[in-house]
Amino acid sequence: MFLGDTDQLILTKHAAQIRHETTLRLGTCRASEKCPNHRHPHSEQAASQLPEVNHSAITSPFNMSEALNDLLPIHRLPTELLSMVFARSLPCSDFSSSGYVDPDVAGVRRAVLSISSVCRQWRSVAYGSPSLWTVVETPASVESQTSTQEYLGLSGRMPLCVSSQYPPNGLTMASLAPHADRIHQLYLELPEESLPIFRNAVQLLPPVPNLECLVLAARNYQYAQGSRLSLLARPPRHLRVLIIKNVWCYPEILYGRLTHLNISRCMKVHFPSLLTLLGRCTALESLVLVDLHNATSRPLEAAPASVHLPALRTLTLGMSSHVTLLQHMLSVLALPPTVTVRVFGKRALRSFMLLQLSPPPPFAATFDTLVFDNGPEACTIQASGPSDSRLLFDNERVDTFPIHWVSREFLASLLPFARIKRLTLRRRLTDTFVAADMPSLEFVRLIGGYTVDDEEHDRGWIEKALGVAKARFPHVPEMEVWSASPAIASLIQPEDFPSLRKLTICHLKSAWTTGELQGGPVSATRGALDVCFRVLDAAEEPVLDLPGIRPAGHRYGW
Repeated sequence: MFLGDTDQLILTKHAAQIRHETTLRLGTCRASEKCPNHRHPHSEQAASQLPEVNHSAITSPFNMSEALNDLLPIHRLPTELLSMVFARSLPCSDFSSSGYVDPDVAGVRRAVLSISSVCRQWRSVAYGSPSLWTVVETPASVESQTSTQEYLGLSGRMPLCVSSQYPPNGLTMASLAPHADRIHQLYLELPEESLPIFRNAVQLLPPVPNLECLVLAARNYQYAQGSRLSLLARPPRHLRVLIIKNVWCYPEILYGRLTHLNISRCMKVHFPSLLTLLGRCTALESLVLVDLHNATSRPLEAAPASVHLPALRTLTLGMSSHVTLLQHMLSVLALPPTVTVRVFGKRALRSFMLLQLSPPPPFAATFDTLVFDNGPEACTIQASGPSDSRLLFDNERVDTFPIHWVSREFLASLLPFARIKRLTLRRRLTDTFVAADMPSLEFVRLIGGYTVDDEEHDRGWIEKALGVAKARFPHVPEMEVWSASPAIASLIQPEDFPSLRKLTICHLKSAWTTGELQGGPVSATRGALDVCFRVLDAAEEPVLDLPGIRPAGHRYGW
C-alpha cells in the first residue's frame, strides 16, 4: 500500500535533480539581465517556465508516489472483487443468529468507516458498494440522524438490517418510513422495565411488508410475564424467522408461516401459552428453546404429544439448570420420524431423570446405533438410524451422578434397545446406560483408557462392562476393546459369549508387554473365536461422533 525506503530514496534524488536544473536556468536568466547584448536566446522562455518548474519540483514526488501505489497488486483487483473482500471483512451482521450472539452493529459501522479512510480508491469502492451500508441503527438523537440518512442513501435498493429501540421515537419513524419496504431483518431492543410497555402497546412501527426476520430482545433477564405485543398494523406475510430472547412476549404475526423459532432465557413462561404458540407453528422446520423457566411452582400438566410439528427437522434444547420446563418437550411434542433432537447443558441428563415417555416417540423407533461416551470434557449420548433421525445429549462429564436412575427411567422409555445393532461404550459409568436387553446387537466397542497410566482403572471398568455385556447381549458376534493391556483378552471367555466370532484388542505400541506384538497386528485363534491384536499410532483416537449428529456451527444455530 505504501512506499518503501528504496522508493522514497529514488523520489528524493529525482526532486534534487529538478531543483538543480532550475538553479541553472535561473543563473542563465540573471546573466542575460546583466549583459543585454549577450541575452541568451531562450532566457525569456526559461523565465516564463520558472513557476512550472518550481511546481514540478514540489509535486513530482507525490505524483510518482501515487503512480507507484497504483501498481501494487491490491490496486489491480477489479472493483467488484475488492467490494466482496470488504464485505467479508465486516463483523457478523446477520440478525438470524441473535439467539446466541448479539449483532455487532457498532462494529460493522467502525469497520466500514475504517475501510473508507484508507485511501481515495478504497473510499470510492466502499461508497460505491451498497452492500456495505445495509446494517443501520436508528437515530437516538438529531445528531445521529444525519449519519443514519447517509447510510440509508448509500445502501441503494439493497435489503436492510435495522436495529432499533422499542418503542421507537419520532426520528426513527421519519428515518424508516421511506425505506420500510427494504427492511428484511429487524432487531428490536426492549427496555429494562417492559411490562408497562406491553400493557399499553399500540402500533408504533411503519408497515414492513418484506420483513423476513424479527428479533425481540432485552439486555438482561426480564421477570415480567409474557404478553401479546402489537407491533404492526398488518403482519408481514414473508416473516419466516422469529427470535425472542430474555423476555417472554409474543408478537401478533402469522405463526403458521414461521420456519425458524428461537426462544431463549425467559423467566415466568406460562406453559399452556407456550404450547398454544407452538401449536400454531405448523410449518416450523427448526425450533430452539434455551433456559425457559415456568411461571408457577405448580406441576406442569399437558397431554402427551399434544402439539404436532409435522415439518420439524431439528429440535434443540438448552438447559443450564435442571429446574426448567424443557424436559417436558419430548413428551408433549409430536415429532416427525426424521427429526434431529439435540439437548445441551450442564444439567441436561439430570433434568430428564424421572421422565418416562409413554408411548415411545416415533422418531426413536428406527434407531439402530448407540454411542455412550463419558469423555474427559463431556458425557454424550448419541443415537441414529436409517430414517435420518438422530439424537444427541451433550451433558457435562459425569463422575458421581447416579446415572442408573436416568437409565432405568428415561432411557428405557426413549431408546429401542431391542433394535440396536451397533453399540459403543467409552470409559467408566457408561455401562449403566444399558437399561435393557439387546438381542439384535451385531457389534459392540468398549473403549477404556488405553495408556499405561490408565491401566489400573481401565481393567476394573472393562470387567464391569463385560459383566453388563454377558447379562444384556451375550450373543454379540463381534467385539472391539480399546484397553491399556493386551492381557484384557483373557477376561473374554468363549463360554460367556458363545456367538462371539471376532475379537479385536487395540492399544498403543509403547504399552505392549509382549515383544512379538511390536511389529503390528497379530491374530490368534481360540476355538471358533478369531482374536486380533492391533497396535495404534500415538495420535490415533476412536471416531465416536455419528454422521450429522452435531450442528455445523454454533450449538444453538439453525
